[in-house]
Amino acid sequence: MNKKILIKILILAFILMILGVVLYYFCVNDKLNGAVQLYSVNIKKVPSYEQINGENIGFTCTGLYYDENEQLFYVGNIGKYKPEEKTFKATIEIIDSNFENIVGTIKLYDKYPNIKDVQGITKDNNGNIWFCSPAENLIRLISKDGSEISKISVKNPSGIAYDKEKKSLWVLTNKFLINYSVEGEIIKKFFIKEKGQDQLYIDESKILFTAGLDYNGDSYIYEVDKETGKYKIKYILKDSFAIEGISIVDNNILILNDGYYHDAKVAENQINYYSNIK
Repeated sequence: MNKKILIKILILAFILMILGVVLYYFCVNDKLNGAVQLYSVNIKKVPSYEQINGENIGFTCTGLYYDENEQLFYVGNIGKYKPEEKTFKATIEIIDSNFENIVGTIKLYDKYPNIKDVQGITKDNNGNIWFCSPAENLIRLISKDGSEISKISVKNPSGIAYDKEKKSLWVLTNKFLINYSVEGEIIKKFFIKEKGQDQLYIDESKILFTAGLDYNGDSYIYEVDKETGKYKIKYILKDSFAIEGISIVDNNILILNDGYYHDAKVAENQINYYSNIK
């Protein structure tokens, strides 16, 4: 190949690389435009009911719901402390409003032998519990004693929230945000694909979902338009590195982190409180 032509090709390749970097920079900054950076105002360790190697590690939390009437948290527990462990003993732990003491346990592993990790938890208007069972590709509805009421087939579910006004369910998977009737009929389906999208929260005005796979960097909360499915980054969490649950209580965002399980930058299973949200 002619030397001059080779030099021109190399120069063109270099220019294209620079343009790619600049374009990526502007796209990222546009995506983050208007997002609010949040730092925790309070952090509490997930309660323990057993010691691991002499330490109170706290169970591996995977899903968060706060019952305002009962003033209790319902928290998923996959039932193991590290990914390499073979046995799952999934439960739902019920924790007091101060997030300090376990006051009840629903032993899912006793009733559902094929269950592995439990993800995403919510409650309906009757006080029954919906949760995601990704290994089974199901969302399950159970009573407070763990007895099954119904189930819906959903591929790769991770986050779930009950719309009290519409009496329907929103389920987040690895590709979609889906609005279901409680009988399992699809009402709406939005394509959503962000790295590490995981947990859901809903109230009268908004849907929020969490995302982030960098266990040493920022995590994100996205806001979704219920009608169009359009979404944008609402908050950047500067000190939550392994998000596994989201709720809003008294105008505070509460974020579960299972940092111990993932060897995150903060290797603790904990709940982070963020205040003064807008």
